[in-house]
Amino acid sequence: MNMSKRKHNTLNLEEKVKILKLIESGESFANIASKYGVGKSTVGDIKKNKTKILEYVSSGDKGVGSRKTLKLSAYPAMEKSL
Repeated sequence: MNMSKRKHNTLNLEEKVKILKLIESGESFANIASKYGVGKSTVGDIKKNKTKILEYVSSGDKGVGSRKTLKLSAYPAMEKSL
C-alpha cells in the first residue's frame, strides 16, 4: 500500500463528463481514479452527481471546459441579464 499522499486535483466539468462515459462503459473506479489522479470515492461522487453534471453541461453555458464547480449565483436573474 502506497502511504504517500497525492496532490489535490480538481477536475473540470469536461473531465467529469469523460469519467461518466468511462463508468458507463464498464471501467473500474480504481482504473479511472488512477488515470485522473483522484480517489475512488471522488469517482463515486461524480457518479452520484451524474444528473446535476449532465444538466449543467447540456444547458449550453459558456466555459464548461474550464469550469470546475456547479455553484450558481445568488442572483440568477441578474446574472442572466448581465
